[in-house]
Amino acid sequence: MLKEINIFGIVFAPFAWHLLLALPPFLLCRWLLARRGWLFKVWHTGLFELALYIIILSLVVYQ
Repeated sequence: MLKEINIFGIVFAPFAWHLLLALPPFLLCRWLLARRGWLFKVWHTGLFELALYIIILSLVVYQ
């Protein structure tokens, strides 16, 4: 089980690690989708990126 993160007296929940671990795969997927031109074919890019990040975050959390 993950413990709390203490940085200069500020305590962060263990979920903060999951948020940070999901960020690099999300950025890689986003870059690949934009490079291939698929990201610009989506109706609402912001909603699609949010959904993609939540999917990757759930994969990180529930491993």
